Amino acid sequence: MEDYKIFACYDSKEAEKINPNFIYNRFDLWELKDASNYVKLFCYESQTEKIMFEVLCFDSYARLGMYLMVLSNIALDRISKFLFNSLNISRITFENTFVAGGGQLVQYNHKYRITEHNHLRIELPETIEELDLRLSSKGRYNIKREKRMIEEAFGGCKVRHLPALDVAALPIWEDYFKYKYITHKIHYGLNAKEYCDKYHVTDVYSLALGQEEKIAAIVLSCEQCPIVYIENLTYDVELGHFSPGQVLYDEYLKKLIEKGFREIYLLGGDYAYKKRYGSIEETVYSGTIYKNTCVKLYYKMNSIWKFGVRKLRNIFKEKVK
Repeated sequence: MEDYKIFACYDSKEAEKINPNFIYNRFDLWELKDASNYVKLFCYESQTEKIMFEVLCFDSYARLGMYLMVLSNIALDRISKFLFNSLNISRITFENTFVAGGGQLVQYNHKYRITEHNHLRIELPETIEELDLRLSSKGRYNIKREKRMIEEAFGGCKVRHLPALDVAALPIWEDYFKYKYITHKIHYGLNAKEYCDKYHVTDVYSLALGQEEKIAAIVLSCEQCPIVYIENLTYDVELGHFSPGQVLYDEYLKKLIEKGFREIYLLGGDYAYKKRYGSIEETVYSGTIYKNTCVKLYYKMNSIWKFGVRKLRNIFKEKVK
């Protein structure tokens, strides 16, 4: 059998060596509100693999920071067994990982629950000109036309870039929450600081129209690591015919290039804007590993129970109406 070892790293500076180095692999940069939560840095080494990763520990489970990391089924199995034996946890979760064999884990290990989905990222070029060339001639024409239409209709427009919690950004946050409710019926119930702590937003970009600087589109960005993560994009649907979201997204990518960033993660989905600018679409796996079948059964029954309670509550609300 292949020799391997798993050991804790106690030098916090070692976390800078995590690859890919971005916020959802860097739990040490998160604002942890609960004193019972803590982060540990580990290294897995075998003859064929070497992986440095963080683990975010909660009361009964742990989250692996292995976003877009490549590891084998064997390595994942060894790491999970090590953590179950070392930490007082009953389940482990991981997201968007390149697991060799992927969904096959379900076929031979009853403790796993794995889902397969897509992920998109862009390796940014060194120049803005190179980014433009990644669009078709029609795509470049449409962007220029949309910008011209906005400028003519509103007497100009500009992209504003602010630290997420800058005082000047607070009105932009009000528009963000309003637009997200209109488009997705999402009510976060958070203020700007709470949102940034939860979703790790560092920078806010907005498309401001005319002298009144009406906010037409907003991008929330996580830029504390070498690889950027776009947390969210929204726009004023009443101005949808101007494509303000696409116009701002184009300017946002160019701002990142000017800042020296060379990669951005877009998560998954089928949004058209994510498929542009030479984005790379890949298959990744997310899932939960349970300590044993009893634990898995408990969480499954608990999930069914919560689903049933929610359904009964909704039925009751409808009857009351």
